[in-house]
Amino acid sequence: MDEDGHHGSFRDLCLVYSDFNRPVFLEAIQDWFIRSANKEELKALREAISIRASNLRKAGGGNRGRPRGRDDAEWLGKAKQEAYWRHVLGLTWPQVAAKAGLLPTKPNLRTLQRRQDQLAAIVWSACRQFDSGIDQERLKRHLERAPFQQWLRGKAGLPFRDLPEVCKKIVLGLVPRGPAAVRGFFRSHPKSTK
Repeated sequence: MDEDGHHGSFRDLCLVYSDFNRPVFLEAIQDWFIRSANKEELKALREAISIRASNLRKAGGGNRGRPRGRDDAEWLGKAKQEAYWRHVLGLTWPQVAAKAGLLPTKPNLRTLQRRQDQLAAIVWSACRQFDSGIDQERLKRHLERAPFQQWLRGKAGLPFRDLPEVCKKIVLGLVPRGPAAVRGFFRSHPKSTK
């Protein structure tokens, strides 16, 4: 599908609502799209749902374990929302926990910090795929360019088109933690090849 001037903005709004307000997004899909879809559109939806369900079964090994964060839309939505609270609003970890509906206990704070580390690893890895020699100054220059913003939108689901300044702050807050987060992932998953 060719992307016209309105399609990209619409897609970014869908990403935002699917991350931060999933019940409203699902209701809109069910009430407004599925009820008016023609046979070809319904067939395409059935095929996409079948492929997604199959991938979830394969990734999760049935009911064992959890899917990887980048494959779990709910997890990724929480991580991005918490990154917004932490890196844009400047909230402390106990304040982030309160906004997330958690008590500010040590285990809950560690869970939030680990989720941010995992998101930092995703964002940093995406930045390194775009430019293997990236540093803080190059990152700032790249963040002003549309191709890099589009790259991060696709790789990390950040809604650059609608919220570019917010996304820049999130990326600049996460990337410095990325290398250590990636090393921590490999230490805790020694058999992993990714």
